[in-house]
Amino acid sequence: MLEKEESQTLDAIRGMAALVVLLMHAKQWFICPLIGWDHPSVIFTSHLTHFAVLVFFALSGFVITHSLRVNARRNNGRIDAAAYLRSRLSRILPPAIAATLFAVAVAILILVLDMHGADSFRTEHDKWVERESVSIRAKDVVATALLSNGVLAGTKAIGVNPPMWSLSLEFWAYFIALFAACAITGLRSRNVGQRSDGWTHLFAFGLLMLPFAARPLDVFQYFFYWTIGALLFARRIWPRPVGWLLGALVVLGGVSLVRCMKLSEDWNLLFENGAAGIWGIPIKGALLVLSALLVPLARRMPTRQLFVRLSRSSYTLYLFHYPLLCLAFSIFHLDYLEWSSASRGVFLLGLTFGILGGCHWLAGVLEDKRGWSTWFERLIVKVRG
Repeated sequence: MLEKEESQTLDAIRGMAALVVLLMHAKQWFICPLIGWDHPSVIFTSHLTHFAVLVFFALSGFVITHSLRVNARRNNGRIDAAAYLRSRLSRILPPAIAATLFAVAVAILILVLDMHGADSFRTEHDKWVERESVSIRAKDVVATALLSNGVLAGTKAIGVNPPMWSLSLEFWAYFIALFAACAITGLRSRNVGQRSDGWTHLFAFGLLMLPFAARPLDVFQYFFYWTIGALLFARRIWPRPVGWLLGALVVLGGVSLVRCMKLSEDWNLLFENGAAGIWGIPIKGALLVLSALLVPLARRMPTRQLFVRLSRSSYTLYLFHYPLLCLAFSIFHLDYLEWSSASRGVFLLGLTFGILGGCHWLAGVLEDKRGWSTWFERLIVKVRG
């Protein structure tokens, strides 16, 4: 089990990452129209936002690996898949479904009432806008609700809630990690039946990876960042081999960075998906490993407890902040352009705290893991009965 102080430190990091994503998206919605996308501060903050999302993947890998290890130790070396899935689904599904419905409601509201953004968010005074207009496709709604947007061919996240692209990958990572853990524990067993189960789970693991085979660099890189988190936990079990592996990754990242310095292409390519951003994968992986060295500093932050409290609603905040910003932009954008700098600052401050407060309240219901877990358990009993 993680010690309480260590668990709180990870929560604080999660809270910081969620706040960074909120602030940076607020900047993209309300400040970029005034200064443009090519402003140096915008380029920096966009990369910072991207890295904050990678931190979420690494944290997930760390925590899920720990959860599976605890699960196996409680069950004499075997994984209780039902308990694991009940725990994971009770955390991820209620907020995800609610966020999907809310995003659909925001899109329909803007389109039906012909609000600003129904045709276009852009005005002659804007240097750049976060979204050109509001759009919604039925297949994206269904895929997002099923947490498979971007996995099913031709689908993507709902237009007014693009951050949900990462949620589907994390959802699939839960199952991939489960089958991998079941395969490892089974193949390590001396019991013939358990070893046979191990081979079965290994086969299932391979099948789960097939949907991503057509887009290895688009999708696998995020499983790679997730795996870095898993390795950071595994390092405490096998310190020497895993330490060497992580060290090799840092060296590879350094080599890639030197190589990129000689490239003539725009450095933004490092943050693209697919082959265009291939050089950025080991660099970002190395940054995640090196960032783990700074975790002890987070324990001494005077604001740590503030971020710990924020982490209790970080999942809800991540899922709901973007459509809330979209709705606020639709309502206030035209007036906002006429306001003074001071009025804009007060507005953005109030909007940020309003979103934080609203998501914190909403998380009390949506992130009640114990309550939802009990509900899922009762539902399973009724289905079986």
